[in-house]
Amino acid sequence: MFFFILQLSLSFTVQINGKFPVEATTLTSAATQSGVQPVDVKEITIVTGTVPQTEFVNGDYQLMTTFSNLESFHVSDNGFIQDNTLPPNAFFHSNIKSVKIPSLLKVGKNAFYNCSKLETFEAEKITYVGINGFRFCHGLKSLNFPQLTKVESFGFMNCSNLASINIPNVESIGGNAFHYNGKLTSINIPKCRSIGTEAFRETGLISFEGSDVLTFLGSGVFWNVTSLKGSLSFPTLTALKPNTFRNCINVNSISAPNVESVGESCFYNCTGLNTVNLPKATKIDYEAFFNTGMDSISAPEIQTLGSFSFYKSKIAEFTGQKVKTLGRHSFRDCTNLKKASVPQVTELPYQVFDKCENLATLEIGKLTLADSFALRDCKKITNKIDISGVSAVGNYTFHNVPITLASGILPNILKVGKYGLSNTAITDIVLENVESLDESALANCLKLTKLYVGPKCVFLGFTTFSDTSSLVNVTLLANADTSDRPNILANSPITWGRISSRINNLNLNKITDSATLIVAKTEGYCPTGEYTVQSKSTIIEEDAFSGCSGLTSVKIVASVKEIQARAFKGAALSNVEFLETSNLNSIGDEAFMNDQSLQSIKLPNSVKEVGKRVFSGASSLQTITVSQEIKDKYETDLKEGNNASVVVA
Repeated sequence: MFFFILQLSLSFTVQINGKFPVEATTLTSAATQSGVQPVDVKEITIVTGTVPQTEFVNGDYQLMTTFSNLESFHVSDNGFIQDNTLPPNAFFHSNIKSVKIPSLLKVGKNAFYNCSKLETFEAEKITYVGINGFRFCHGLKSLNFPQLTKVESFGFMNCSNLASINIPNVESIGGNAFHYNGKLTSINIPKCRSIGTEAFRETGLISFEGSDVLTFLGSGVFWNVTSLKGSLSFPTLTALKPNTFRNCINVNSISAPNVESVGESCFYNCTGLNTVNLPKATKIDYEAFFNTGMDSISAPEIQTLGSFSFYKSKIAEFTGQKVKTLGRHSFRDCTNLKKASVPQVTELPYQVFDKCENLATLEIGKLTLADSFALRDCKKITNKIDISGVSAVGNYTFHNVPITLASGILPNILKVGKYGLSNTAITDIVLENVESLDESALANCLKLTKLYVGPKCVFLGFTTFSDTSSLVNVTLLANADTSDRPNILANSPITWGRISSRINNLNLNKITDSATLIVAKTEGYCPTGEYTVQSKSTIIEEDAFSGCSGLTSVKIVASVKEIQARAFKGAALSNVEFLETSNLNSIGDEAFMNDQSLQSIKLPNSVKEVGKRVFSGASSLQTITVSQEIKDKYETDLKEGNNASVVVA
């Protein structure tokens, strides 16, 4: 059995350059019948019949290549294009000026791409415009498509003179569809459900009438539409994408009651924005409200703020009872911010409130992170902040912030960075496990009166405690080299201090004559060779130099009044020097026990009390020179456990 398919050629009646109509199956043959060369054809009018799509594009053939000077293509009410569709590339990159096709339903991809001279296009039944359909049609000023339902990406992009378009039934607008249409000032799309990425970017829109059914608004839809004004409402959107209103400097109000997330840079630089209603939003992303003009935001469900989310905005008060995460720089340089309430937040990331100079109240949870510059120059904060859960205070974290601490006992802090707590209102602080205190970490803390630094500290900056002019009580047990930084406590009027034996070179200019200054043992450290006790010390604590097998000589300054038990037990001392003006009053039990290199020692006349077994085990000791009073009272104790003679000076 054989099947025959008979393909009929479509025929049409056509008028070339206004001449008498001819019937033809191709436009080329119609021109020939009309006695006109294709290159001279300027006007084509389809009077009746149907023009095949292959008459526009067919392999290497293209209508506008053959009819290169064609300016007008019209189809009468009784004429048609096959399938009522202009195929892709139909008039691509041509000089066409006028097109009228009343029956046309669809415009294919690139159909009028770069037809920069196209001034008139009439086809009111169109329902579809393909990708790049009218892109670069700079001559178009006005379009009327009352039945259009879908515009693909780039459909009308770069139609730089298009001032008005009527598309009341459009339901979908693709990405960049009207991008760069600078003269398009208004559009009414009451039935539109979806608007693609950057669809109206850099247009001249002054107003925008959206729809109550709009469920998708792509990224950057109104990017750089600086002319857009007034209040905008999006009742059915659930998300605002990145850059949606970026640089829309004249939009003053946004209401999106069902939006749950705000994308990055969504309202970036919307300096005129003063009212935002986002009652269901839980996430605000990177730079979302960067440099906006609003002083408050209604978004009670927010849980996460991205980095730079309100950077440089005019916000004056922020309440986020459900916020758990603040991004870096979230409120940086918000100079109008006076109050921030984020009670569930436990982390202050990098520069989060940096230079919020008018921030007076910060309601925040117990902190576990205090990163660099987090609250720098927030000069009006006066409430207490709990940093007892923090492991490190970053550089400048609380610099110039008059905070007080909920608790001054900070067992978890291992490091305080440069200027980390400088110029605060802290009154007392205990850093039991701190390992590093950088430059000016606690400088200019004018209200600091009591300081404790534990033995795990191995680094002290040059100006760690500079200008702590009220510091009177100091425990500094650091195993840190301060040989080139003698002034770390130079301005502190210490009345009681306990300082590790490794730190023995301090200029204590403000210390009072009645002060108590104790030399304490340094964990994991023993001096070697010659050692001079810190000036103005009054007590050498028990076990301070016990077991220091490399310590061969010690000079005990005149201010020392008491050497406690086992202070130099087991050292390698061959020389112990007391100044003639010594104020030493007592020597504790076993103070120089087992110092086997010691051959002689002369105790100052100021000594009034000597403990048990002071020189026991000092096998090389030959003479102990003392006052008559001490010999009479303690000779037996002095000779216990050694072979030395006790002589009177």
